[in-house]
Amino acid sequence: MQLADLLSAEALTFDDVLLVPGYAEVLPAETDLGTRLQGGFKP
Repeated sequence: MQLADLLSAEALTFDDVLLVPGYAEVLPAETDLGTRLQGGFKP
């Protein structure tokens, strides 16, 4: 993909997207919201 293709594509911002909560089989206790910044460093 060329840069011109990326620049001409439609972009969305947080205002343009509506997330609707729904049923999920994943329990909150089974999730990991951690972020790896570098190698073995985990805040």
